Amino acid sequence: MIKKLTSLKSYQHIYIGIGISVSLLVICIFLDPRSLADNNGFSYFGAIGKTVVPYSLAFLIYAFFMWLASNSIKQKNQSAKFLKVVLVIMALFMVGLTVTPHTVLVNVHKIFGTSLFVTQLITSFYLVVRNGRNYLVYFLIFLMLASGLFSWYYLSLDEGFMIQSQLVFQIAFAGILINYLKNIRNCR
Repeated sequence: MIKKLTSLKSYQHIYIGIGISVSLLVICIFLDPRSLADNNGFSYFGAIGKTVVPYSLAFLIYAFFMWLASNSIKQKNQSAKFLKVVLVIMALFMVGLTVTPHTVLVNVHKIFGTSLFVTQLITSFYLVVRNGRNYLVYFLIFLMLASGLFSWYYLSLDEGFMIQSQLVFQIAFAGILINYLKNIRNCR
């Protein structure tokens, strides 16, 4: 099983990671539908007994697949080198978010969350500026920016659509990653 996983291409790891992660987060939503109005985003699930396991698995499994994606990049161009490092950093941020509940280690959790989102934005813009653009990537960048702004706005409210905006942000980022990892040999 492990040998089969390590033989996949980097973009396939992101497909699998985001697919499992989103599936587990949807399970969390079904287990506690109140989460859709609560304004703690995905972190809400880390503080509720019935959702803490699928929430933790969602983040840890996606972090594992980011690490696998990093290790499966064989190209030596600048974008590949950048992605090898940044995927590991993002995986570590995801582990950090998982092990620091927002109800106990509030500031540490916020640092991990903010660092992850900022790293994802910087990575997206780096890839677009360095490697060219296409309409799909423009659309995904727009989704990331819009959902990121909504997430930031919802931070100041007691209720809102934080989970929904975070979900859109993460799926859009995964789309950008997959787009470039599929064509990494053509990147600069």
